[in-house]
Amino acid sequence: MRKLKFQRQDLHKKKRLKPVWRRPKGIHSKLRRFQSKGLKPSIGFKKQALQEIVIRVENEQQLRALKQEAKQRAKPVKVVIASNVGLKKKIKLLQLAKENNIQVLNHDLERLKQKFENMKKRKAEALKVKEEKLKAKTVKLEKEQKIKQEKQVKQEKQGLQVKESKEKSEKPKEREVKPKEKLKEKEPELKESDKEKEKQVKDKEKILTKRV
Repeated sequence: MRKLKFQRQDLHKKKRLKPVWRRPKGIHSKLRRFQSKGLKPSIGFKKQALQEIVIRVENEQQLRALKQEAKQRAKPVKVVIASNVGLKKKIKLLQLAKENNIQVLNHDLERLKQKFENMKKRKAEALKVKEEKLKAKTVKLEKEQKIKQEKQVKQEKQGLQVKESKEKSEKPKEREVKPKEKLKEKEPELKESDKEKEKQVKDKEKILTKRV
């Protein structure tokens, strides 16, 4: 059957009009009033389009079941992946749909793979930054601990020195004895020894006189 062309009214007069059919509605429209002025479509001229089945999918089991349904109905099946599905699962579903020749309307496999790779790179960079920050923090803490330990050691040394100086200051200083003073101190000792000798001599004399 020859395909008929239905042109809207005054299409040849105005450039801004598109070659799409519009039903004439004007009171004085000759296309509306007279059949000889142009072709008008009636019911039955529309192209019969294939009825497509669009189904919402959330997991792999639903996708596998759709393949069997498409074979039974002998009609093209198109799929829409739900928005609550994660990125990894979306990639798996797209790969499975590609293997089973099922068309996915709302996602592209290559674009999602690139997105997933970019996310991995960003995560790796973020982890590196965190590790560098942690290393810097640990280095700072180690330096601070070393400085604290050195300060404590210095304080302990200073405390010991202070204690020793106090002990020295508290002890009575021993007076240095000169050689002349030493002789003077020895003289009374000699005198006392002489007195004892004299006493002994006297005692002996007394004893002798008593015997006589």
